[in-house]
Amino acid sequence: MMARDMERPSPESPPLATRPMRRTPEDLEAFRRCLEANGLDRTAEQVRWQFAETPVESLYVDFAVDARPEGETIAAIYAVVPFSAQIDSTECVAAQSLDTLTDSRYRGRGLFVTLAKATYARLAEAGVAFVYGFPNENSVHGFFQRLEWHSLDPLPWQVRPLRAGYVLRRLRVPGPIADLFGGASLLLPRVRLPQGCSIRDVRDFEPAFDALWRRFAAGTRVALRRDAAYLRWRLRRPGARYRVWALDGPEGLRGFVATNLVTSERVTAGYVMELIYEPGSEDAGAALLAHALAELVRAGAEVALACNFPHSPNHPAFRRARFLPLPWRMRSEKVYFGVRPLAAAPGEALLARESWYLSCCDFDTQ
Repeated sequence: MMARDMERPSPESPPLATRPMRRTPEDLEAFRRCLEANGLDRTAEQVRWQFAETPVESLYVDFAVDARPEGETIAAIYAVVPFSAQIDSTECVAAQSLDTLTDSRYRGRGLFVTLAKATYARLAEAGVAFVYGFPNENSVHGFFQRLEWHSLDPLPWQVRPLRAGYVLRRLRVPGPIADLFGGASLLLPRVRLPQGCSIRDVRDFEPAFDALWRRFAAGTRVALRRDAAYLRWRLRRPGARYRVWALDGPEGLRGFVATNLVTSERVTAGYVMELIYEPGSEDAGAALLAHALAELVRAGAEVALACNFPHSPNHPAFRRARFLPLPWRMRSEKVYFGVRPLAAAPGEALLARESWYLSCCDFDTQ
């Protein structure tokens, strides 16, 4: 989650008008161009996916605009995306704060706080229960100190090395030795399918995924609903390299796992986006995760990453696959986690880190 205006407002700056973004090709393109002008590349397809194709159709994006005779200029953006969620088994709507940006020509006017408060007022009026997100180091102070967010840090990143090269580079082993052994695969868990089960590629998310999520999340207090509609949208982000596998048994769907392969200058990483399986069926979760790790290695991944709390119902599968907590000092990007209640008085569940279910599906949505 980005923020580009944390300066104090200048008293000499004339006020700018604010307005909601419309779900029109013109406004979506204006949004994209504003990001592009400030060094943030987003394709038109990605912007449509993010704001025009979500399962919850409401649009909550606010612009600060500089209206001139020659045309309107977007000076700042505050954007959230609404999702179906649950708090203690009660269904609600939540919003994830995603794009926060002030154009370089308009910084120092306090537009970040102005737009955020306007957006929160609209969300509360619509009955949205809370807004949450993952601020980076540039924006964390503004959210927690100026917008009344509650910190739920730290994020539960887990890591599982897949190739020797990743470990050798972390240990700063000399180049010739690292080059010699770096491509070797590390010992992976064996894929042991439960009796009568098989694994298949997922091409679509049928209604059985709805029922599976309800069973999996029965004891979860706060989470976005990972139902079929959400998964159908979420795991089709333009530009991503997602793969999804399901485990079927004699009585139908037993679980599924989703991954994403991301290549950077430093490393090729495989993200376990989601792992959901029948409650108590640790063998099913272990088989799905072992299959996903083997496929990531075949695709060239050097390390696997996951976002997984120790209290999450699928944590035993990650523990069996030898995922370990990723220390703060080893995180390439420092990301924080917070929430702000909106429509109702905050319950203890919403403000307790131990109540939340998170996965990598809660990230890379921009």
